[in-house]
Amino acid sequence: MSENPAEQVKDTVYAAASMPGEWVQQNVVNPIQSYAAGENTEESGQAEVNLSDKEHKEIDSLDREKIEAFLREKHKSNAGTKRK
Repeated sequence: MSENPAEQVKDTVYAAASMPGEWVQQNVVNPIQSYAAGENTEESGQAEVNLSDKEHKEIDSLDREKIEAFLREKHKSNAGTKRK
């Protein structure tokens, strides 16, 4: 896997698009939620948000193109921020 974080996300998303929903949940959705919750907690003191089963199913059923578009848009909004 690449050392570039953007390439790592891209590789993971491409792999996730071809895998069953359970694999995606365990290896993509949960780590991303944990990472995002960690940032939110550090920056604003917010607690981790738990998703309902319905929300999990909606995430699992997203098309590859929608996931890619979301990640592209998220990257644009974070492009100018510095990481700790």
